[in-house]
Amino acid sequence: MKKLITAFILIAVLATPNLLSAALTGFSGCKMIDSTENIWMCKATGAAAMEKTLAPAGVWELMDVRVTLNAAGTSDTFTATIDSKLGAGYDILLISQDFTTVTDYREIFEPDEARFQNGDEFDFQWTNTNTKTWGLEVYYKLH
Repeated sequence: MKKLITAFILIAVLATPNLLSAALTGFSGCKMIDSTENIWMCKATGAAAMEKTLAPAGVWELMDVRVTLNAAGTSDTFTATIDSKLGAGYDILLISQDFTTVTDYREIFEPDEARFQNGDEFDFQWTNTNTKTWGLEVYYKLH
């Protein structure tokens, strides 16, 4: 009976898509928000410099990036860069935004516009000289 239960649990785990959907550096966690489409949301918050990395497991498609500040930021530039597994020559700067007068920023990507491979990482950076409180949400789809 124990072997049957163990086998059932193993099958259930293997059949569940990406129980741990991403390698995270600085994110408070990811959760699946649409199991039919395999869409995930990861979030992070802070009041110091933003240095976050998201590395979804498998082929993934970027859908939406949102940054919210408690007050307009500084002239520091927020960047979001794909760190390609193929090397620095293949890295892509996807977002570069001056936050001098910005409190809410959102970048939406069209379907198949931003599709990446397993091993590609998404790096977010913002110096945040004036220590504004910020929130970051990233939405992506696993394929």
